[in-house]
Amino acid sequence: MGIQIMGFMITPRIIRLFGGNARASSRALILRGLSYFLIGLTSMTPEAMIITGLTLYPLAAGIAFSTFYTASSAMVFERLGNGEEGKGLGAYNFITGSAYLAGSLASGYLADSVGIGGSYMIAGAMLWVSSYLFENMHRNERVKSVLNP
Repeated sequence: MGIQIMGFMITPRIIRLFGGNARASSRALILRGLSYFLIGLTSMTPEAMIITGLTLYPLAAGIAFSTFYTASSAMVFERLGNGEEGKGLGAYNFITGSAYLAGSLASGYLADSVGIGGSYMIAGAMLWVSSYLFENMHRNERVKSVLNP
């Protein structure tokens, strides 16, 4: 939790460093996915779980998550700036809440069927796919800025 608090404090600098919200979101998801994948690979013994829990998990759940959460939320608020923010934000919260519920249920079933390590590796791969989507958003923003100065 302390790492996450520090992550939220440095997130504005990280977003500026990467050149915008979409690129920062993409990079944060790559880092988070890599951390989760490595946690899955090294989750064979309790000692390894403790070590990754003290190193990789704070990186994934602290710095990467805070960067992604801040950058992606800023993108949502930028898109909702049309005077009907209440409706849009309500729909966004419903969709993300439903996704959290579905993801939690799927994660539980995955952990039961392929083990905790396998579920972390699958989660890491899914985060990489999400990263690709945000990278495409970044490319589209760059093209729009060039075409509409």
